[in-house]
Order: sequence, then C-alpha cells, then structure tokens
Amino acid sequence: MAIVTLVDSSGKEVTVKAEDAELYERNINEGDKVCLDVNNKLEKVE
Repeated sequence: MAIVTLVDSSGKEVTVKAEDAELYERNINEGDKVCLDVNNKLEKVE
C-alpha cells in the first residue's frame, strides 16, 4: 500500500491510499502527474 499525495489546481493537497500493484500496472512512479478517473482510480497524465 502506498500513500499518494495529489495537488489540485488551487494548490490544496489531498492524500489517497493506492495498492502497489495498481501503481505498477499503470506505470505510475514517484513524481509522475496523475489524476483520478471517473472510478476514483489513479490515472497517469502524459
């Protein structure tokens, strides 16, 4: 389990928990830009 810190456009930080397997599957690494999809799953922003 990983803790992911998200920052919205106003600069507000939100932390969410994510399964390591989900992060590996979606090729999400430290420092990557991500967003939440319609199912509240992390999605990498290219």
